[in-house]
Amino acid sequence: DPELSLVTLETTAERLTELIAGGGRTIAIGKRQIDPPRINAVRFDDITIWFDLVDGRVLGVPLDWFPKLLQADNIQRANWQLIAHATGVAWDTLDEHLSIRVLMNLPS
Repeated sequence: DPELSLVTLETTAERLTELIAGGGRTIAIGKRQIDPPRINAVRFDDITIWFDLVDGRVLGVPLDWFPKLLQADNIQRANWQLIAHATGVAWDTLDEHLSIRVLMNLPS
């Protein structure tokens, strides 16, 4: 597939690295600068992963979007840590890392 070239993969990897590493920067939306959403807690039910944000918002995302988390047990799911100035979550033992900016489709 020509769309899945090495250059495309490298560009995507660089972009993801920037998103994770740059978690603490403000986001430009039009002429406004806003602070990125920060995560306070992560919790699960049978079908959803919930992100409690510091500003009081709650984001729910279908658990089946993340096969590693879907297959994990409750102990593995509870073993998360905040990364990138609380704008991302990592489950190192599952090799899963999520960015709230990406989940909310926000610019970096």
